Amino acid sequence: MQAALGRVQSATEPLATTLRSAAAGGLAGELAAAGSAARGAFEDTVGALNQSTAGRSLFAGAATTGPALAGADAMLDTLRAEIGAETEAAGVAQIVEDWFAPGGGFDSSGYLGADSPASPVPLGGGDQAALDIRADAPALRQVLAASALATLAADAALNLPEDTVRALFDTAAEGLGSAGPQLIGLRADLGAEEARIERAGARIEASAGGARRARASLIEVDGYEAATRMEALSQKLESLYAVTARLSRLTLLETIR
Repeated sequence: MQAALGRVQSATEPLATTLRSAAAGGLAGELAAAGSAARGAFEDTVGALNQSTAGRSLFAGAATTGPALAGADAMLDTLRAEIGAETEAAGVAQIVEDWFAPGGGFDSSGYLGADSPASPVPLGGGDQAALDIRADAPALRQVLAASALATLAADAALNLPEDTVRALFDTAAEGLGSAGPQLIGLRADLGAEEARIERAGARIEASAGGARRARASLIEVDGYEAATRMEALSQKLESLYAVTARLSRLTLLETIR
């Protein structure tokens, strides 16, 4: 989960700078390149949040057997249809914002996970780790919305006016900028759970080590004690063999002598 969120952060943090630069005076080619960068960041974010490990989806809450999000193309196609003939920057931005807002289209067709979080992971001793970050968390919604908005702003199929594209790039960059600290907060919370897991692992290992030592004291023989006993037994056997040998040589004549 931490690696996946790091991938989201790495994909979207530099995008804000790219969008601002393009909006400030970039030529048509720069606007198109910024739109492509936005699409790449959106796809990377969707891919990261759809990751699974050991057959369990990471960000789908209690629905661990399926992806957390619909595909990037599917969501962009839906948003493109929602925008339709709208060409004003404010109107386009509002459509995308509403779609990703709680209760909007994202909840019905974008986020495919459960509304409830995944069950806590028991760590022993009554402790547990809450790995409950879902792809519909506010910070992740905002990252998805901003990168999708920038992608659609430069979408050739929508063919928005250049001034609209620039305005939408600015709006998207602002959204990414405000989502950044929230994303860092998510990773910090997850880091606290990581530390709890590590402490539990150390505690369990210490307990297992104590159990192994206790078992050894019950079923294993002390090496020094065993060697001492073997040496004593060997001396007794040698004495016995010597006596037996002498007895085997006894005769009446040797007895009288």
